[in-house]
Amino acid sequence: MARGERVFSISASPDLVWRTLLTEVRPGADAGRARILHEEPPRYLRLDVPFGWSHGVIYDYRLRPGAAGCEVAVEVSPYGIRFAIGNIFSLGRGLTPYMLAVTQGLANLKEECEQRVAEGGGSVD
Repeated sequence: MARGERVFSISASPDLVWRTLLTEVRPGADAGRARILHEEPPRYLRLDVPFGWSHGVIYDYRLRPGAAGCEVAVEVSPYGIRFAIGNIFSLGRGLTPYMLAVTQGLANLKEECEQRVAEGGGSVD
């Protein structure tokens, strides 16, 4: 696992995980707070979340079928001069808040998908 990457195993089918992920992403994209740069259902999503002038984050979601459901890996790539300067002043820890946020997001995705499977609204494989 790379420094800017988080991986979660979710006990749900890749199709269910994909649909749930898009349910979370689409409102932000429709409102202009995020842009879907590329998607290959149900295995890859590239999302750009700008935070104003010269600052934003690219999220690369990769879904892989696994033995007990689906593995979701997210690579986080902040960009822009504001991030670069902030990273210098934080002594190289500028990635930390984005990693905390993506970890919580994956935990929420896992909980939502596994709850749907438990309620009979999706399958594990």
